[in-house]
This record gives sequence, structure tokens and C-alpha cells, in this order.
Amino acid sequence: MRTDGARPSPLRYAVILAGLGLVGVGLWQLAARRPPPVDVESEAAEVRTRVEHALRAAAAGLEPAARTAAGLPELRSAWKMGADRTTFQDLIDNEDWWSPYRSGFTLSAIVTDGGVVATRGAHVSDASASALVTEARARGVASGVVDSAEGRAFISAAARLAPGKAGNDQATGALPVVLLGAPLDQAVLQRAAGETGDVVGLSNGAALIAVSGPSAARALAEPLIGHERDGPRSLADGRIAAVWQLGQRAWLIAVSPPSAAAPRDLGGLWLALAGAAMAVAAALLRRRPAQETPEAGAPVPGPEPSESSWPAQRSSSVPTSSGRAAAARPVSETRALPTALANEDNRDSGGDRASPSSVALAAQEPAASGGPIRMGRYRLIERIGEGGMAEIFFAAAYGAENFVRHFVVKRMHPHLSGNREVVNQFIDEARLQAGLVHSNIVPVFDFGKAGQEYYLALEYIHGRDLGRIVQRHVELRGVPLPDAIAFYIVHEVLDALAFAHAQTGPDGRPMEIVHRDVAPGNILISYRGEVKLTDFGIAKAERRVSRTEVGMVKGNASFMSPEQARGEIVDARSDVFSAGLVLFYALTGRFFYHGETTLNRLMRAAVGPATEQFQHIEQLSQMAGNILRRALAIDSSQRFATADAFKRDLAPYVGAGTRRELADLMDALFPTSQRRDLRAQPEQPTTR
Repeated sequence: MRTDGARPSPLRYAVILAGLGLVGVGLWQLAARRPPPVDVESEAAEVRTRVEHALRAAAAGLEPAARTAAGLPELRSAWKMGADRTTFQDLIDNEDWWSPYRSGFTLSAIVTDGGVVATRGAHVSDASASALVTEARARGVASGVVDSAEGRAFISAAARLAPGKAGNDQATGALPVVLLGAPLDQAVLQRAAGETGDVVGLSNGAALIAVSGPSAARALAEPLIGHERDGPRSLADGRIAAVWQLGQRAWLIAVSPPSAAAPRDLGGLWLALAGAAMAVAAALLRRRPAQETPEAGAPVPGPEPSESSWPAQRSSSVPTSSGRAAAARPVSETRALPTALANEDNRDSGGDRASPSSVALAAQEPAASGGPIRMGRYRLIERIGEGGMAEIFFAAAYGAENFVRHFVVKRMHPHLSGNREVVNQFIDEARLQAGLVHSNIVPVFDFGKAGQEYYLALEYIHGRDLGRIVQRHVELRGVPLPDAIAFYIVHEVLDALAFAHAQTGPDGRPMEIVHRDVAPGNILISYRGEVKLTDFGIAKAERRVSRTEVGMVKGNASFMSPEQARGEIVDARSDVFSAGLVLFYALTGRFFYHGETTLNRLMRAAVGPATEQFQHIEQLSQMAGNILRRALAIDSSQRFATADAFKRDLAPYVGAGTRRELADLMDALFPTSQRRDLRAQPEQPTTR
């Protein structure tokens, strides 16, 4: 029973009243705060600026081709000889030296002081091209959007003819200008939308010609058709719509992404909660009892059970040296979302296998209980992947003065240590990748054996794999990667492949390395925009200890060349084909071949691209289509002969600042809160 002689205190009632007063004041402040009104004109101007910048960036990709065309000596000679309008038109219609521009561009034109003197494809008007031509004459090259007499719109680049030797030319302002253009079509709109987050559509004033994004995007843009001249407006869901005219008969429509609700001032809420807590606490307050006597037969209370006395029912990491399973402490609080590549990129036609693509990850499963605390000099912290050959761990190595460095440790399954063929393949992977020292290849730092278990240690790449990046981009923005970003990533991968393909042995003979598994899951992107190729575990090379029999197929069925899928002997051109498939995936967000099973995809890959696949390529931008048609030629002799040749064709479309743009994109897709925090150092291993 309890004895308490306390009586209610007036002070307690005063505290309750004060708390209720704070509740009232806080609720009043909360209700009084209202978000400021939206400035529709200003918001629409920002939307337009974003979209125009994205379209100019797309058009800038045509500038290298325009410069090359303007440098043709035949064109310059025709101008120096005073060719008239008819002659210029005949030249671009029939001469072989203009053939690449007839077939490669929907719009090509020659513009002189007299206006457009020759045009091929669409007919661009003098008025539409004048601003671009003026800028090109002043700067040498310019890019932007123009429209044609037919009411079509084009991303275009203009370049003036290269001036001759000093004293032999008139002023550069009088030089003719070459104009090249590609349609402002679905692919270009998709790319603009992907870079800005806006819905972007093209209208002729009566119908919607093209629109970015899914059917929901069309539903946003269609009500604006016929009302283009009404100016910007605020839509029902808070989005802002901007509409502006391109030339005479084309309109651009842009709708901003859904805006996050403006953060409300929560000061009033906190004040109300504090008041409520004060009032409740005062109402429940009692004086400390003067005496407590346990009732007869009641058990005397003992101490509260400590946490260590509770049953352990939590996930465990690698066991501590005492044998107890320590509570899992994931380095990152977020987990990777499901991805279509999860069951694809780390699997070959022979079944699952581990891949160091796991080095670019959010935290996944903790290490299985029962595993060793160490592997050589490495502390295994967290298991992040597992396959048929090995387990992958996030690990750390320690040194003096609290030095710590993070690695990825790939540990072969103990039951495979007696399989000499598997062991040889594991040794080959370590030797081969350790010898490939290149800024775009994940290095192997160490290879060892602990007991009967082999392991290798690789650089830890703080980032994500390309498959996850593409998926995340589609999730957040509704479109795959922008062309410039996709081109840059594949350009860097090709640089790594070119280096690997060119390796020679100690005797100077080519090693004939073929990666054979160039796929999104093996392409890692750091948060700083670095691109790294990894996993040479099934690479073909001369003088490997392990061999792949002719007719045996290894690799990822969705990213195989036809000859690889057929089990034939492969060379560097097989990796070129796979890199082309990676580029297609980055540009579209989907696999080149479709099939419910690995066998189905393998059979499709063995046949090679068919009409359906080439139709998908036609939907891409013109420059992407031209590159992919060559990279994905079924006949390997018709492809780029080397990875370096493929890289050179991509180089004109890769800007100097693209790596910075990729790093910015990584920041947007994966905020700091979703990354593994390397500052939180794992606990030091205990000495045994």
C-alpha cells in the first residue's frame, strides 16, 4: 500500500494554466503562417530558361559536325569562285563530299550574304536562321533552335567557313555559313526533360506534335493546345506552365515538376507541444511518497533487467573475437531499391556469380554469423554481395595512429577451395586486374590466402553502379540519362577497354584481353563523377591459367555480342558491341533484347539485332543512332575496329565539364543522407 500525505498545490494549477496558454499561442501562430503567393510570371521564366538551356546544350552537340563541314575545301573553293545559288544547290544535292551531311542530317543549308542559297531536307527561312548565322559569323560557331517553312523545329548548329591565309579573304562577317540541323523530336524533348525535370512538349498551335515523358505528361500538355498565346499559368496541382513561340508555326510548352510544399514555420507547433507537455506533466505531478510498504505476499521488486540479459534477436555482423554476435551497425541507413539489374547484371548463363559491382552500394545484408573476424589483414565489416564463386565484403585495414582504409574484399567460398579450375579462375582475375593500372579500371590491391580460403582486395568506390543510376534517374525524372552524360560514361569505359586491349606480356606479345562482361553492373560511378570498369573475372586473355572451352558461354546474356552468345572465339570487337549495348541502355533505360529467361535472351543475342531493335535505335537522337548502328553491327568487321575508334567517335559529343555534370547528377540522385558514411569508423579489431 502507498501512503502519501501531499495535497494539490496551487503552483501546479498555475503551471497547467500556463501550459494551456502556450498551447493556444502556438496554435494561433501555426494557423497565422501562410506560404507566400506564387509569382507565376517569374516561375514561368525560370522554367523557360531551364528548357532553353537544355535545348541549347543538345544543339551544341552538332557543333563539331558543323565545323567539319565548314572546313571542306570544296565548299570554300566554290565560294571563292563566286558560285551562285544554283551551283551551291547542285553541290549539296549531288557531290560525294557532302554525302555525310545529306544522309546524317535532316536539315543542311548554306547561307551567304544573300540569305539561304542552298538547302537540303527541310527549308529553313532567312528570318529563322538569321540570329544563328549572325552569331556564327561573329564567334565562328553557334547553336540553337530554328524552324522551317513546313512548321517543323530543329536543334541546329552553324559554323562559318574557315578563313584563308591573312590578306586573302574578305572580313569574316562576309563568309558563308554552314547550317546543320536535327529534328526537335521526341528524343530531344526526352533529353531536355531529363536534364531539367520539366515536362516539355512541341505544338504547332493545333496539335501536340511530341511530348516528353509518359502519357501523364501528355495529359498535362494537351489542355494548353490552342491557348499558346494566353501566356503562363498556374495549373491545378501547383505546377507552372510556360509557352513560347519558335518561329512562325511552332510552340514549345514546358510544365514545371511538382513543387515540394514550402517548409512551414514550425515554431508555433513546438510552442504548442511544449505547453501541452507542461500542462500534462503538472497534472500528473505528485509529491514523492513519504513511505512505501509492500503488500503482504507481494514480490520485492528487483533491479531492471539489463540489455545484456535480453535474448539477442537482432541481425548480426561478423562475430567478435569472443564469439558473440555483435549487433549489426550498417554504415548507411538506406538500402538499395529493387532494380531490374539485380537479377541480371551479376548473373551469367551458367548461374549466379559474385561481382565486384557490389563496391558501389548502399548497405545490404550484414555478414553471416559464423564467418571469420579477419581475412588476412582485413577486418570484414559487412557482407554486401554473394554469388556462386565468392562473397563480397565491405572491409577495412588498420594501421598505426588510428589509420584506416576501406576496401572491398572478395572471398572465395571455402567449399570451392578444392576445385582447381575455380581457384585458377580466381587467381587469374587477381593477376589480370592487378596488372591493369588505369584511372578507369578498379584496381586490385592485394591477393592472399587465409587458411584454406582465397581472397582478393579491391579499391572501394564510393558511389553506385550504372544500372542503379539509370534506374534512379528514371524513378525520379521519368526519363533515362541525358545523351551527354551517357556518352561521357561510355567514353570513359572505352578508354579503359582500349587500355586493356592494348596490353602486352613480358615478351612483348599482345595479351589479347577481352573483358566479356561489359555491363551496367560492372561500371561504377563515384560521387565525384569518376567512371570505373571492374570485374575481369571471366576476361579472355592469352596465357591464362584457366581456359574457356570453345562453345562455352560466359557473361551477361543481355549485353553479349552475337559471336559471344554463340560460344565462338571473341576479340576486342565483342567488347565494342557490349559497350554499344551499355550505351543503348543508358540512353533508353531498357535492355536491347527482351526475354523472360536467360536462355531466351541468350538465343536473341546469338541472332543479333533485328528489325525491332533497329526501330528502337531510330527513336534516339540522330547522333546516337549513327553511332549505335555502327557499334551494334552484326558482322564484327562492320563495327568499330577498336574501342579507341569507338571512343574517338564519341569524343566530339563529350564536353570538358561533363564529369562535373555527372558529379552534380550523382548529388541530385543520391543525396548525402543516402550514402555510406565513411566518417563513422568501424570499431578496431580486437587483438587475439
